[in-house]
Amino acid sequence: MFCAKTYKTMYGILLAICDYDLVGSKLEHESSIIKVSSEFYCDKKITSEEAILLMKKATCLNLLGNKIVEIALKKGYVHKDSIMYLKTKKGEKIPYAIVQLINL
Repeated sequence: MFCAKTYKTMYGILLAICDYDLVGSKLEHESSIIKVSSEFYCDKKITSEEAILLMKKATCLNLLGNKIVEIALKKGYVHKDSIMYLKTKKGEKIPYAIVQLINL
């Protein structure tokens, strides 16, 4: 399961999705602490099939978590070299990708 929230802007649709088990956690990037908030990511719980359908409609993706980033890699939305990694307190790496999609 995933948490997803869609933001409609004058530039298009920003889609934020994270692995459900990350909601409420705190992750580290360099010297910063990032809280994975339900306010930003969780408008609704979705399946992987729903995530794929939502990604097709979006113009910008904010993806956090092993499962959702793996799906985006397989579907061609994310290139492996564009993934950054946040860390849990235990040092586990969590993939994070921000993607601007261009429809030609």
